[in-house]
Amino acid sequence: MSVPHISSFCRLAALALAALACSAASAQAVLQQIAMKGQINLGYRVDASPFSFRDGQGRPAGYMIDLCQSAVERVQAATGKVLRVNPVEVPADQVVRYLQAGTVDLLCAATTDTPERRGAMAFSHPVFVSHARVLVRAVDGITAVDQLRDQSVVVIGRTTADTLATQRAAERGWKVVRALDAVAAMGQLELGWARGYLRDDVLLLTQLAQGRNPEAYTLLPQELSNEPIAIAVRPGDPQLLKAVNDALVQANRSGLLEAAYQRWFMGPVPPFNRPVNLPMSATLKDELARWR
Repeated sequence: MSVPHISSFCRLAALALAALACSAASAQAVLQQIAMKGQINLGYRVDASPFSFRDGQGRPAGYMIDLCQSAVERVQAATGKVLRVNPVEVPADQVVRYLQAGTVDLLCAATTDTPERRGAMAFSHPVFVSHARVLVRAVDGITAVDQLRDQSVVVIGRTTADTLATQRAAERGWKVVRALDAVAAMGQLELGWARGYLRDDVLLLTQLAQGRNPEAYTLLPQELSNEPIAIAVRPGDPQLLKAVNDALVQANRSGLLEAAYQRWFMGPVPPFNRPVNLPMSATLKDELARWR
């Protein structure tokens, strides 16, 4: 009777050792994997200008792409190899899967650093801070959020702005209206069906820059939320994250980061070739000063 018992124990031990071996293999440092492949995969969004988009030559471009290129140079120094850069288009709803599966090494998109996401990915120093703000029609003469009490405020359904509006509706006296997408939300504001349109400021200004009559609208100054945006990597590899952060610190100290910000948020941006006109916020300036 003891032989089957020992045999069973050995099988369990073998399975446990195999599991540990697989775990060790899967946990191999991403930096080492990149060095072995001689290639680094940069994930980006094709429709998230000015953060990342595909330019007229079909190449990735944008603020996050510029910063990721700096990170690539630091990764090359860390691996001692000249790496082939492979851009990978990442759908908005697949960012976690692409990163965890190893399809991308650096996620160079407008990825918000949230507590919920930190279990699935690791984040660099913040390189942008998005603020939820309200867009109004200039003709309505609204200059402050408090003037929207008892008024309709439109949001895009099932977004962070929707959640924020739901939380703030009672205290601010808003009547929250939900639209299917950005075009529908802007349409409700344009027609006066809603007095305000709540969304992240950079997205509102980008939408305005693409529109027919941006001067007909006013972005109210009050910031209703802060959302840090960063480069994302797979969790559990401090070497790669350190290389990215070291690159960002250097870009910050040298002025490259600020130059990239001025280029993409204050200058004309393809494909609409109008400036977004979003000066660097005090929140982002304070953040950059912390790790300069």
